[in-house]
Amino acid sequence: MRTWLCVAGFLFMAGVAHANDTVTNSSNKLIVACDSSTLVAATNGVSKVVSIFSGKRIYICGYSLTASAGGAFQIYYGIAGTTCNPATTLTGNIPSISSSAVVMGGGLGTIFQPSPAGFEMCINNETNQILSGFINWTQL
Repeated sequence: MRTWLCVAGFLFMAGVAHANDTVTNSSNKLIVACDSSTLVAATNGVSKVVSIFSGKRIYICGYSLTASAGGAFQIYYGIAGTTCNPATTLTGNIPSISSSAVVMGGGLGTIFQPSPAGFEMCINNETNQILSGFINWTQL
């Protein structure tokens, strides 16, 4: 019974959050709910995941990425118009193992600091592997 109530409560909160992209908790603190996902299919090098929207900031709530081989990748905010020139590295090198998912977050609440206004979200795939999966995000 408790599990069902928790699931129902989460779905209610997710529905409320989706309408406005934000809710507040009992301490009156802002909770961001991500209502967008981008499929990722990145090969060696830099890939733009989310383009800029004028004056908006990107909030990342979660990701699930699987690599075709062992290696490493980074998620960062890049300066627009410079082929994702790194400005704010969020993760450092994340090691990946062949055919194993790297998962963080769940869609409600951010896992990294928001981007500066007008920046893009990018992935730097540093090794000869293929990354696939998704990233949950929103812009406010």
